[in-house]
Amino acid sequence: MSGPFLRKLYPLMQVCVVAVAVPVLFVFALVALFVPWVRPRSNAVKAPKSVVITGASSGIGEALVYHYARLPSVHCISIVGRNRERLNIIKEKCVEMGAGVINVGVFDVVKERKEFEEWLLDVDQQSESGIDIVIANAGVNCNTNEASLSSSEETDQYREIMDTNIIGVNNTIFPLIPRFLERKKGQFVLMSSLAAFSPSVIDPAYSASKVAILMLSRNLRALYRSDGVGFTAIAPGFVKTPLTDKNVGFPMPFLMDVNEATKIITTGIANDQSVISFPLPMSLITYFASFVPDDILDLVLGRLINA
Repeated sequence: MSGPFLRKLYPLMQVCVVAVAVPVLFVFALVALFVPWVRPRSNAVKAPKSVVITGASSGIGEALVYHYARLPSVHCISIVGRNRERLNIIKEKCVEMGAGVINVGVFDVVKERKEFEEWLLDVDQQSESGIDIVIANAGVNCNTNEASLSSSEETDQYREIMDTNIIGVNNTIFPLIPRFLERKKGQFVLMSSLAAFSPSVIDPAYSASKVAILMLSRNLRALYRSDGVGFTAIAPGFVKTPLTDKNVGFPMPFLMDVNEATKIITTGIANDQSVISFPLPMSLITYFASFVPDDILDLVLGRLINA
């Protein structure tokens, strides 16, 4: 068969693969749901004592801090961010709620890697049985678009997104992986996004960075499952936070309250979910969009750019 003919046939082949794959995956999901012995072991820490949360000064990170401050089992919460004033306010609120030890770490998780690593290892050493859960939540989104790379200022924003959302997560989890493996216990929770499931012409750098985090979490989860160390990726849609408040004039379907999102996230962490995605309607849309043939998806995205 000639090359041009195969290229024309390719979209049809994709549709056929999807038509077969979706029912098969659905059957596997049902089997895993209702047959207990099919499910792999859970590495969830049932009664965590020490929790670390980066990106804790606002939004989802702040809401997660308050959740763990209320848990009777948690004796130590270590919060990380760049805004010392905000972190101290959050610390005071946690103390008022009756929380135990609150460690405050003021770091740029990318530029101050060594200092941050030393602080993490010290927190782990000082904790009664070591850190139990690490939530790598620090991230940025500069609202770039497909035309941004035409200016040096915007390419710098791309680099900032990639550095914070990928390297920042690496700097948070890599120092502690050996200690978790030694103890054969602990959970890493990485902040991805529903933007990782399909191409984006609105925020290509942000989307690409979240793909990296999603794959990192899933790969390390498979690698270390038998060693007792858990990995979970959080893939939220639009959640009302200071980050999404910047999206002026930008449509945000199924926008969710941050407290509702926190309940979904913490339940997923407690159940050692591989990927915590929400809200459901947006999750389904982005998931099935990943199966759309490339030619059709390119056409749709091209029209969105020119709309």
